[in-house]
Amino acid sequence: GGSGGGGGARKGAKKGGGGAAATALTEKELRALEREKERREKEKEREKERREAERAKEVERQLGLARKYATVGWNLGNLCRLDRCVLAHCNDNVSGMVVPWLYVGMLFA
Repeated sequence: GGSGGGGGARKGAKKGGGGAAATALTEKELRALEREKERREKEKEREKERREAERAKEVERQLGLARKYATVGWNLGNLCRLDRCVLAHCNDNVSGMVVPWLYVGMLFA
């Protein structure tokens, strides 16, 4: 008989605890949702940092190309400043000679 009473006590605990278990499950789900939200926020932050790093890398690459272009001899702005160019001895920026011009015209102007 004692085991039957003990079993009844357990049933009551389960029943009473059933509501608590459901609440605990909901709290558990809430914690899981909070963790998921934190995980997504961290992932979004990492993605933002990755994009910024890529942008910085691209800017640095473009600056490197600009520096390279600025020093190359085929750059018309540098052509007249090369050692073997007669115009290198001209100290003034004579427009059209030392500073290159580009003329754009129309056929039937």
